Amino acid sequence: MKFTKMEGLGNDYIYIDLTREKIENIPSICKKLCDRHFGIGSDGIITIDKSSVADYKMNIYNADGTEAKMCGNGIRCVGKYLYDNKLTRKKEINIETLSGIKKLYLKTEYDIVKEVTVDMGIAKTLKTKIVEYNNTPYEVEYVTTGNMHAVIFLKEINDKIVNELAPIIQEIDDVNVEFVKVLDKNNLFVRVYERGSKETLACGTGATASAYVYFNKEKINKVNVNLLGGKLVINTLENKHLLMTGPANKIYDGVL
Repeated sequence: MKFTKMEGLGNDYIYIDLTREKIENIPSICKKLCDRHFGIGSDGIITIDKSSVADYKMNIYNADGTEAKMCGNGIRCVGKYLYDNKLTRKKEINIETLSGIKKLYLKTEYDIVKEVTVDMGIAKTLKTKIVEYNNTPYEVEYVTTGNMHAVIFLKEINDKIVNELAPIIQEIDDVNVEFVKVLDKNNLFVRVYERGSKETLACGTGATASAYVYFNKEKINKVNVNLLGGKLVINTLENKHLLMTGPANKIYDGVL
């Protein structure tokens, strides 16, 4: 089996091109392949295949084998894979996902994709909860941006609260959790604890969810989201669609 390992802000996935490879029961091999000591090592597996409703489609599997509806960092790498491998020559492409069709805008240098903007669609706040942790109440806003996210704004973020509060929330609701600190009017710092993968260096849908909550609080329409793996730029259009812009990088090709 041929594969390509790619990353967006350190959010790394194993990419399998199902237009060229035939493989079954991917969830069963996720744990083995994604293990960073005994496998290839990654946050999950993403497959690329033909689509009857878009240019191509992607499926996302977390490191534990569970399936995700959408991955913002992963879909940018899908765009790079398709263009760099000449499976498409278009710089505006549509990708089918479990959360709908997403439009990608590819920015190239010397005919290689360096940056991708993704139309993430319209975000929506579903509910707000108060969660108790260490006798302190925390307001948690639940937002959907293709995946479900629980967004928490804090004055300070540390390892203890990330590693202890996120699992408490995930025991109640099967969601990704974002801890957000406002650095200044134009910059957020976000740490992400993903379902099925624990803390990751970045999450595109999570960054978008965090920015969406911030936009509603501050009435602005563009912000830099700084994650452990790097920076994404999120802005909102007049039609309320959210655009996410960031890098996509190939690490290596391999054969199993």
